[in-house]
Amino acid sequence: MDRDWPVSRLSLFRCEHAALPQAACSQSASTQDGLRAGVFSGYASVGVAAALALALAAVSAPTRAQTTDDIRGWLLDVNRAAQQQTFVGTMVVQSGADMVSAKIWHIDHNGVALERVDLLSGEPHTTMRKGETVFGVDHANKVVRQERRSDLGLFPAVRGSAGERVAQHYVMQSLSATRVAGRATVGVALQAKDAWRHSYRIWRDVNSGLVLKWQTVSTTSGDVLEQVAYSDIAVASGIDVPQMQAWQQVPKNYMVMRKDTQSFEAGALGWQQRAPVAGFESGMVNKPRLNGQLIDGAPAQWLFSDGLASVSLFVEPLSARGQRQPSAVLLGATSSVSAAVPPMWVTAVGEAPVATLRALLTSVQFQ
Repeated sequence: MDRDWPVSRLSLFRCEHAALPQAACSQSASTQDGLRAGVFSGYASVGVAAALALALAAVSAPTRAQTTDDIRGWLLDVNRAAQQQTFVGTMVVQSGADMVSAKIWHIDHNGVALERVDLLSGEPHTTMRKGETVFGVDHANKVVRQERRSDLGLFPAVRGSAGERVAQHYVMQSLSATRVAGRATVGVALQAKDAWRHSYRIWRDVNSGLVLKWQTVSTTSGDVLEQVAYSDIAVASGIDVPQMQAWQQVPKNYMVMRKDTQSFEAGALGWQQRAPVAGFESGMVNKPRLNGQLIDGAPAQWLFSDGLASVSLFVEPLSARGQRQPSAVLLGATSSVSAAVPPMWVTAVGEAPVATLRALLTSVQFQ
């Protein structure tokens, strides 16, 4: 992901309701609020429109491996297609016995995506989206957090340079047809070629191309680590532009906080990766800003990706939080590993196995 801590959908909600262990919740409140703004919109804003026929043809033969162009092209189509979709639905995120849900309204208006997401679990929270601008509405505290995001979509990492090599790490296979939310779907598996990354199963609506169900699967055990699916959805109906625009007005008496990041090359900061880890390529380092000012003491986020999965290293001085012990946390599809990498304390978080995060921690150095 481009800017936010990429914890799992369910882990985010656990954090908000004080059930997530502190080792995985240690980031700043502003970072977690930014996460909340994009969690469901990333899943709602996926599908296939003009390229649906090509995508369906690519998965029509049973368990047929795809070429590099097939896989990356399919992922790019999924990322951009919902710009042409209008739908209303209820999305459910499940990990083990835990479950959370949200109501989603999405409309395309002259090529600009307009969206509203209301959490149906826990404290009330609304997220609005207009193009790449996301507004997180915290009703309890009467605060609106606004930010621009370029990482919306189900597979944002595939657009970067690492995405050009995604077929080195995954193979595409077809799955048997099934029904999701009462609609016929076609399924695709993105099977990892090694144990350094998870595998994925994705089902898309046959008619609209929208992604209706997504599973993150352990490559070693085959267990479903996390599932995201619509329980109901109405495509091409249920919302109009004036109604959406009225919703996107900032409520009276709410404070607006504007967030963004300042990006740096890792080498310019004296940060290096001694050796690559399982195809996870080093990206930019982002430092969070609030109302145009760098947030003092907030961890910097160093991005890594294999073109599909993303991992972030959150980096802060060892002295920033006093004495701490190394830790590892696994919640559904998300792992978190924290350790000292002198002179820094580093927390690796991502939808990847614990062994991958530990290898990334040992591969970096700071000067």
